[in-house]
Amino acid sequence: MPLLETAAESLQHTNEELASLHLQHRSVGVRGDLERARQFLEELAANPDAELPDPGEAIVEHIEPRIERPMPDASQFINRGNGQEEASQPFQSALPNPAIDPDAAWWRFNNPSWASPASEASDLAG
Repeated sequence: MPLLETAAESLQHTNEELASLHLQHRSVGVRGDLERARQFLEELAANPDAELPDPGEAIVEHIEPRIERPMPDASQFINRGNGQEEASQPFQSALPNPAIDPDAAWWRFNNPSWASPASEASDLAG
């Protein structure tokens, strides 16, 4: 392997090697013998001093690695309305803002009523 001249080349080479190792790691599968494992658990339940048997030959499989694809564009599912500009309705607060109208706020908080806004307006006027 030739000497790498810069840190950037070294980092790029390292990333390529790690990607290669990651792909190899994902393409090999090792399984144990499930029946022997069940037998050992049954023996262990009967005899707590049972020793772990020799696992024997490992079962090694070559697995086709999963292909990682980029996330699909799901922007088509975003609700962006019907395309027409709708006039927004102003927010009608049930309580007056004390910073804007302190007298109305004082009156509302000290004289609570469950009447409609129209009857409240007539109470304020008269």
